[in-house]
Amino acid sequence: MMCNTILEIYDRGGVKSSEFLKAMIRLEKTMEPSLSLRGINIKNYSQKLMDCAELLILRRKEDIVGISAFYANNLQDRTAYLSFIAIMPDIVGLGLGRKLLDESEKRAMALGMGKMELEVLKNNLHAIDFYKKMGYTDYGKSSDHSKYMVKNLG
Repeated sequence: MMCNTILEIYDRGGVKSSEFLKAMIRLEKTMEPSLSLRGINIKNYSQKLMDCAELLILRRKEDIVGISAFYANNLQDRTAYLSFIAIMPDIVGLGLGRKLLDESEKRAMALGMGKMELEVLKNNLHAIDFYKKMGYTDYGKSSDHSKYMVKNLG
């Protein structure tokens, strides 16, 4: 399965909005709780990512099976912000989430960023463990339900 999955790095115009939205809907349903259940309008959120974020797309044949989206617009602090990362459950454990995050970090560095920050739900132990293995450390509390994590990229 891994040999049929390719990582594609897109600029903002490299993927169709309708295709991206369909993939976001499929991927957000794998999250617990889903973004929709958290009150996020997926259509608006997807369009914001398409318009403003750096996007990395995992494809298996024609289907998008993973997405990473981050912002690299904090030039003063040189901090990128990972807004979204998810892969389909059937490819978890193949190292593709790691590859997606690695490539996001490399891209952020190429854009002049020195750190990558993210927010994660405190009860999402699988994600927290993944981020820690990837070198992220706790950075502070975002809310009663989530926390920030950060990684120095240099």
